[in-house]
Amino acid sequence: LRTLQLNACGMSEMDLNFFASSPNLHHLEQLDLSENHLSNHFSHFDTLLERLGHCLAALQIEDCDLDDHHFVHLFTSTCTKLQTLKYWNACRNQGPYIDTLCSTGINNLVLMNSLEVLAVNYPPEVYVSPHEEDVLESRRQFSTRLLAQIEQACERHHKKLFKTILI
Repeated sequence: LRTLQLNACGMSEMDLNFFASSPNLHHLEQLDLSENHLSNHFSHFDTLLERLGHCLAALQIEDCDLDDHHFVHLFTSTCTKLQTLKYWNACRNQGPYIDTLCSTGINNLVLMNSLEVLAVNYPPEVYVSPHEEDVLESRRQFSTRLLAQIEQACERHHKKLFKTILI
């Protein structure tokens, strides 16, 4: 088994434990757990990623209720081969999204030597205005700040710049 997609299936603690101990997943390269509430079972999700960290190249975790502090540990210690992280959904953070994201998350992502593509969703605060031109301006400002922070972190750590996609 090289690819596993389990979107919005209500993953439980027992499910995550089963997958973490499954001998059929030891070569899994792509995992999509989007729309599962992983924060409720974070330690089990962490165990699963530790088990797959040596082979997992692509991870999708859109709308999984994960906060920035969940990423600090995950992507510095477990997923050493991760090349693509899609929908890094840290929108549940408190306070200004970009500041929280940049304070820890980007620095940790930059330290991932194998990361080539990062897809980040726009935070909800860019959609506050009922006027489309204001939303577009908010998205442009967010993009500019995020990309500048990524570039600075890459320079600081002497790492190559990975492709960043804003969704």
